[in-house]
Amino acid sequence: MQNCDNCKIYVFHYKNGEPFPDLPCYIHILAGQETYAQQSVLTGDNTGENISNKNQYYSELTGIYWVYKNQSSDIVGTCHYRRFFTAKGEPFQYKLKRLLYYFGRLDIGRHGLIYTSNREYWNNRILTCDEAISVLKNFDAIMPIKRKLRQSIESHYTNITTHQIYNYFVILLEKKLLNIRLRSKLLFSKKGCMPTI
Repeated sequence: MQNCDNCKIYVFHYKNGEPFPDLPCYIHILAGQETYAQQSVLTGDNTGENISNKNQYYSELTGIYWVYKNQSSDIVGTCHYRRFFTAKGEPFQYKLKRLLYYFGRLDIGRHGLIYTSNREYWNNRILTCDEAISVLKNFDAIMPIKRKLRQSIESHYTNITTHQIYNYFVILLEKKLLNIRLRSKLLFSKKGCMPTI
């Protein structure tokens, strides 16, 4: 029995589509609903207090902002519409596939991510709220596996924006999250991150 009263996991979509997984604690959000001409079958991030119209600049962050301003659950999680958490072990066939990838040098950049279109198989492996609550009895947060990147977060970010915008972002982080001040330069200079969305 899913305990969904105080636990919600928000799944962010960038286009209209079929909600998956169809579990009671998963709330599907179309980030940037304000910028779409037609209404979605998904919940839009354009109700209550929102910045949905700024989606072209902030992507799924408009959905995260909407959750921050409009939800009231004790436990809140977020994920991307194709990347979900699980509390179950990786199936044997995927372990074997990774081993074969290693010998063919196809393993680079794939560790920790499973791409599949087999929804029926994976539906029963996706983290439920009961599993999340159980894990959170012993830990403060649930994070994905660290992923290796080809470049640092700083160089990736400055390649798609500018150094000025990146520096502004770091200053904002340091002002809002004082405990990250000393670690921000080190954190963004490494070639690894925890992809959440």
